[in-house]
Amino acid sequence: MDLSPTQIRWLGTATWWPLLYVLLFFGFMVLWMLGIGLLGFGLVGEGAAVGVAGLMMAGFSALLVLHIATMLLMLGLLGLYLAHVVKTPDIDSNTRLMWAMVMLLAGPVGQLLYYYRVVRVDGAAPTG
Repeated sequence: MDLSPTQIRWLGTATWWPLLYVLLFFGFMVLWMLGIGLLGFGLVGEGAAVGVAGLMMAGFSALLVLHIATMLLMLGLLGLYLAHVVKTPDIDSNTRLMWAMVMLLAGPVGQLLYYYRVVRVDGAAPTG
């Protein structure tokens, strides 16, 4: 499967996103818990409590949309990487099976490994 340098860059960006999203998700959850703590212990005034609660719900709604989009991206990347493994003639059958298992069992981390070990090497890694 031949990919242009631009496609390789976009694929790398999409491959990194799920791992970056996990960090963003945990950061958001920490802020969410701080907001619940502020409201629960009465550390904000009456007027500010309504604003904090509204901001928390808006943030949660945005996170839910982002979460669903990330899951769909991960599913699409899995299909794309498995197709790449199958259609790349330079990979022998044992290595092909190994990469397929790594991607299925390790998820985004396996895809990231495959990207740097196979896709960027075969596709003449983009520079700049």
